Amino acid sequence: MGFIKGGEERGTAADMFRRHYWDTALAASDPVLRMLRDIAGIDHVLYGTDFPYLRRDLAAKSGQRILQSAALDDREKHAVLGKNAAQLLPRALKVG
Repeated sequence: MGFIKGGEERGTAADMFRRHYWDTALAASDPVLRMLRDIAGIDHVLYGTDFPYLRRDLAAKSGQRILQSAALDDREKHAVLGKNAAQLLPRALKVG
């Protein structure tokens, strides 16, 4: 009693966190970026802004915060700012 049938087959909460994709909307600070990298893996972190619900100037600053982040190296910044999304949604982001 008290167990969810099949729960052991689903894995741990940590396994679930690694399967989900996370965006940076309203949370592009170094502590959050480090946590996402360490828990989910940088390949599951996507740039997001919540625009138009967030003012345009604040949304633009979130991208700058990622570019200036001391928590991520250049490869990780490139991944978050577009590479991960391009790999996840190749047809949606196809140019031409």
